Amino acid sequence: MPYNVFHDLENASVHIFSFIDQFYNCKRIHSYLGYVNPDKFEFENSVN
Repeated sequence: MPYNVFHDLENASVHIFSFIDQFYNCKRIHSYLGYVNPDKFEFENSVN
């Protein structure tokens, strides 16, 4: 299992925020969006 070694708190915070913002929030389902992930919600509700 890969892991990161963080040299200070700022470095860890940047990596954790990046993970949450770029992966976790985009892939996990949200009850507010009808139990779909944000990418699928935007695709299904886009105006063309």
